Amino acid sequence: MRFALFLALAHLRRRPLQTALALGGVGVGVAVLLAALSLANGFTSGLVRATLKATLTWSSFAWGRGFPLCLPILR
Repeated sequence: MRFALFLALAHLRRRPLQTALALGGVGVGVAVLLAALSLANGFTSGLVRATLKATLTWSSFAWGRGFPLCLPILR
């Protein structure tokens, strides 16, 4: 483990520009991924909100047809 760490640190010290570009690329990639996920999450919640506004908030069923759990609650 120590030898691998030694090699990694030696490479990082020997090529500072490459190290900085690699770290910058990872940072930009994480930022883009975070922005895309945030946009998708906002779009999904907005779509759900708009759908719930456009539909009924309750539904009526025929008595005794496939909903036996509703009967004891309504009595």
